Amino acid sequence: MDLPESVRKYVVDGYIDFTGQRHTYWLMHTGLTLATLVSFVVGWFRSDVFLTLYTALAGATLTALLVLPPWPMYKTHPRLGSLTFPFPRPSCTRSEETVSRRPRGR
Repeated sequence: MDLPESVRKYVVDGYIDFTGQRHTYWLMHTGLTLATLVSFVVGWFRSDVFLTLYTALAGATLTALLVLPPWPMYKTHPRLGSLTFPFPRPSCTRSEETVSRRPRGR
């Protein structure tokens, strides 16, 4: 059973771009923080530890469903070119400004 190309492209492929990774990182931290705070408040007012744990588990599950699959919204900024090194390499040459500002030796 082969999946249609559109399903394979958006779900099975697993690729998300770097902007999508930044969004998932922010969404993961925000979702887990909100789930923790809401579960703490609900458990405090209801005085029920199990309700606190169930609320935190529900929030973590919802966050995982939003973050883990490679949804199409995380693939909106494709990177052109090769994917071998995603960030610009630091230059090894020193500019004249940096050299002139260095303290003089002995």
